[in-house]
Amino acid sequence: MDGWQGSRSLWAMVTRPGNPGENHRAFPWPRLTVNDADFRDLEGPEAKAFRLLLEELLGGEGDGFINALPMEAYLGMPAVSSSKLGRLAIAPAKLKSEMDRGPKPSTDAQVWGHAIHAAILEPDSFEVDYVAAERCTGVLKSGARKGEQCKNDGVKLTPQGWLCGQHGHGQEADTGKVVLSPAALRCCLGLRDNCLSETAQYAQPQARALLTVPGSEVELTGAWMDPETGQPGKLRGDHVADLTATCTDIKSTVTEASTDVFSKSIWNFGYYRQQGWYSGGFEELARPMEDHVILACEKEPPYLVACFRLLDEVVEAGRDEAQRLLRVYAQCMETGVWPGYAPHIIDIGLPPWAQRSLAAAETLERTMLT
Repeated sequence: MDGWQGSRSLWAMVTRPGNPGENHRAFPWPRLTVNDADFRDLEGPEAKAFRLLLEELLGGEGDGFINALPMEAYLGMPAVSSSKLGRLAIAPAKLKSEMDRGPKPSTDAQVWGHAIHAAILEPDSFEVDYVAAERCTGVLKSGARKGEQCKNDGVKLTPQGWLCGQHGHGQEADTGKVVLSPAALRCCLGLRDNCLSETAQYAQPQARALLTVPGSEVELTGAWMDPETGQPGKLRGDHVADLTATCTDIKSTVTEASTDVFSKSIWNFGYYRQQGWYSGGFEELARPMEDHVILACEKEPPYLVACFRLLDEVVEAGRDEAQRLLRVYAQCMETGVWPGYAPHIIDIGLPPWAQRSLAAAETLERTMLT
């Protein structure tokens, strides 16, 4: 592969620990480590070469895992993920449209979610990589408050201080850190303490036990070829503990982590399918997991955390569904046909939960009138 030789070569950034710069063709790749800062500097041909390298790794020898792969690189890997299968489940045409458009810029909610992951999984580097925005130091130039300091939160740190989107328009940021709102930073630190601290007021001891298993790995990327369809698959385990054969996933897309509410989230957000996909991937890579646990993290004070182990039948159901969807994906790739919704009129009724609600209302009425 041309274009990745020399001091700024891709292989200088994708190396086997203890053998910096060694060409990976000379040995099986039991572990690869990627420098996140260097990856962000990649542009043009180097970025393309990196993607080609990942394609090669998908079919390479070794255990199929890559350490510390930046999220940008993971998203760019040309392989099927659980999230892709989720879009396919709605309508293959939706997935095809997203694939054609390419990756979208991260939303504020996604940045916040990534920050929560970093705070819990990599607490030592979190405060180095993230910073809370302060009030904009810009001065209003018109209106009733002309000459007063802007009241907006800053979004970028410049030589002139923190500036909001309007006052900082066109100015370069003076920090390489990810900027969070003060509320988002408090949330990250609160969840970090509740997951990892023994003395926090709302400490979750089971989270701490899961996340401190010796020899665990975080943000672990796995890649494999599905033997049935020949399609490449990928996964990204938040926390993988071989000692206990447990894959722990952090979810912050919750408003309430009670059992009743979160059981609905497992269905609504496809967490059962994601963990089923992970189960199949880890098994295909000869690293089977016995337990799949989710840490459900609330974003509002007091930042409570609940631990849920998915029942074996839930994981198996997700695994079966993921494999069925993978077969559909393979057929779409082969035929070039990515159907949308059904091309005919569908009779539609109320979902079962709504029918139960109507029945409950009817029962209540009869009770009140007797």
